[in-house]
Amino acid sequence: MWNDFLTVPSPAGFVLLPENGWEALVLAAAGPGCGVRSPRRSVQKVLPVVVTTAGSTTTTRSVPFTDQDQEIIDDFLDEYLVAAGFEPRPRGYDWYLRLPNGIASLDELSVLLNAALAAEDAGGHPSQVRSVFERVIAKLYTQ
Repeated sequence: MWNDFLTVPSPAGFVLLPENGWEALVLAAAGPGCGVRSPRRSVQKVLPVVVTTAGSTTTTRSVPFTDQDQEIIDDFLDEYLVAAGFEPRPRGYDWYLRLPNGIASLDELSVLLNAALAAEDAGGHPSQVRSVFERVIAKLYTQ
């Protein structure tokens, strides 16, 4: 399924998805007609690390985001998608979603999906989340 997503260098009209299981599942449920992928941007990422000692001294320092960090994220996404019944995504891409008509942001979409999960008392396992996402997302993209 993932190889059915078009690969485009500069996806206009799509929003970049955060790298987490929830957003990966949203894209999987929406399907290739609603998303695209682009070779992963080589952006230098720096992460803040906050350390608080027993004496309540807090220090903050910046550390580089490494390839190992990305591997950990990719491994988690693979586990989440497989638990939902999807195959792992190919690595090395940024993933984008075309929002449904009438939805202005990912936050707005998340509010709708959370409300549907709560209304159906669907539970939190990815396989339970998947069925709700597929139903809600199919309805949103046909409006």
